[in-house]
Amino acid sequence: MSCVACTPAFRKGLARSPGIGSVKEFPMLNRVVVEFDPSRTSEEQVRAEISRVADRAGFRGKVIFSGRDGR
Repeated sequence: MSCVACTPAFRKGLARSPGIGSVKEFPMLNRVVVEFDPSRTSEEQVRAEISRVADRAGFRGKVIFSGRDGR
Protein backbone atom coordinates (compact mmCIF):
# COMPACT_ATOMS: atom_id res chain seq x y z
CA MET A 1 0.00 0.00 0.00
CA SER A 2 1.89 3.01 -1.23
CA CYS A 3 -0.92 5.46 -1.97
CA VAL A 4 -1.54 7.86 0.92
CA ALA A 5 -4.95 8.77 -0.51
CA CYS A 6 -6.04 5.12 -0.59
CA THR A 7 -5.26 4.20 3.00
CA PRO A 8 -8.41 5.75 4.58
CA ALA A 9 -10.62 3.50 2.44
CA PHE A 10 -8.64 0.48 3.53
CA ARG A 11 -8.82 1.52 7.21
CA LYS A 12 -12.59 2.13 7.02
CA GLY A 13 -13.17 -1.23 5.35
CA LEU A 14 -11.32 -3.07 8.10
CA ALA A 15 -12.76 -0.97 10.94
CA ARG A 16 -16.23 -2.33 10.14
CA SER A 17 -15.09 -5.87 10.86
CA PRO A 18 -15.95 -7.40 14.25
CA GLY A 19 -12.96 -7.76 16.52
CA ILE A 20 -10.69 -5.36 14.63
CA GLY A 21 -9.26 -2.85 17.08
CA SER A 22 -6.92 -0.45 15.38
CA VAL A 23 -5.61 -0.11 11.85
CA LYS A 24 -2.44 1.92 11.30
CA GLU A 25 -1.12 2.56 7.81
CA PHE A 26 2.48 3.19 6.87
CA PRO A 27 2.24 3.98 3.13
CA MET A 28 5.91 4.84 2.73
CA LEU A 29 6.77 1.37 4.06
CA ASN A 30 3.93 -0.38 2.20
CA ARG A 31 2.68 -1.73 5.54
CA VAL A 32 -0.50 -1.84 7.57
CA VAL A 33 -0.62 -2.87 11.22
CA VAL A 34 -3.92 -4.34 12.38
CA GLU A 35 -4.65 -5.06 16.03
CA PHE A 36 -7.52 -7.41 16.80
CA ASP A 37 -9.28 -9.01 19.74
CA PRO A 38 -8.73 -12.80 19.58
CA SER A 39 -11.78 -13.35 21.80
CA ARG A 40 -13.97 -11.84 19.05
CA THR A 41 -12.25 -13.02 15.88
CA SER A 42 -9.54 -15.41 14.77
CA GLU A 43 -6.28 -14.85 12.92
CA GLU A 44 -7.78 -16.67 9.94
CA GLN A 45 -10.83 -14.38 9.90
CA VAL A 46 -8.62 -11.29 10.13
CA ARG A 47 -6.41 -12.58 7.34
CA ALA A 48 -9.47 -13.22 5.14
CA GLU A 49 -10.93 -9.80 5.90
CA ILE A 50 -7.66 -8.04 5.07
CA SER A 51 -7.51 -9.92 1.78
CA ARG A 52 -11.16 -9.13 1.00
CA VAL A 53 -10.75 -5.40 1.67
CA ALA A 54 -7.44 -5.27 -0.22
CA ASP A 55 -8.92 -7.07 -3.24
CA ARG A 56 -11.95 -4.80 -3.27
CA ALA A 57 -9.70 -1.72 -3.11
CA GLY A 58 -7.37 -3.05 -5.78
CA PHE A 59 -4.35 -3.53 -3.52
CA ARG A 60 -1.92 -6.33 -4.07
CA GLY A 61 0.09 -7.70 -1.23
CA LYS A 62 0.79 -10.42 1.23
CA VAL A 63 -0.65 -10.77 4.71
CA ILE A 64 2.12 -11.33 7.25
CA PHE A 65 1.30 -11.95 10.88
CA SER A 66 3.73 -11.19 13.65
CA GLY A 67 3.59 -11.57 17.41
CA ARG A 68 2.41 -8.93 19.82
CA ASP A 69 5.90 -7.47 20.06
CA GLY A 70 6.02 -6.95 16.28
CA ARG A 71 8.50 -9.73 15.53
